[in-house]
Amino acid sequence: MTSSPVTTKQTGQTKPPPIIIERILQAPPKYVWDMWTTKDGLESWWGPEGSNASVLTLDLRAGGRLEIEVRATSPQVVKWRESRGAPLASVHRATYTEITPITRIGFLDTFAYDPSVDPYELPATVQFEPVPAGTRMLFQSDPMHNEEWTKRATMGRAFSFDRLEAALKATKR
Repeated sequence: MTSSPVTTKQTGQTKPPPIIIERILQAPPKYVWDMWTTKDGLESWWGPEGSNASVLTLDLRAGGRLEIEVRATSPQVVKWRESRGAPLASVHRATYTEITPITRIGFLDTFAYDPSVDPYELPATVQFEPVPAGTRMLFQSDPMHNEEWTKRATMGRAFSFDRLEAALKATKR
C-alpha cells in the first residue's frame, strides 16, 4: 500500500504519507500476538538484521511502557555505524495506548534519533486478523517529521518484519 504526500493548509508544506505495512504471516494470530507481547518474542525479531534486541521494559497495558535496546552486532553494521559516528546501541521507547488481546496494539512511538529534532511521539497501531494462510498483520503509523526519516522508518520496520516472519517460521508450534 502506498499513499501520496499531503499538503497541510497551515504551513503549505508537504507532509509524507502515513507508514502502512501489511504482511500475511503463516502463523495463527495467537503466535503473532505472542511475538509482539512477550520478552522472548520481541527479542527474537525486533530491529534490523545485524543487531540484537534486549527488552528493558515491557508493561503490556494502556499507559504501560515498552523499551527495547537495539545493539549492532555484525561486523559490517558496527563498521558502518562507527564510520558515521553513530552509537552502536539505541533504545526504542513507546507507550501503549490500547491492548486488545490477539487483535490490536496501539502505541505512541517515541522518535528521539535525530539530534537536530526535539523528541516527539507518533501514534501507531498493529492489527492481527485471522486469514486462511495464517494472520494478516497491518502496521500503521503517522509519518515522521520529514520524508527522509519516514522512508528510513518504513525500511526499518519492513526489515524488522522480515525478521518476524523468519522467527515465526523457526518457532516450533
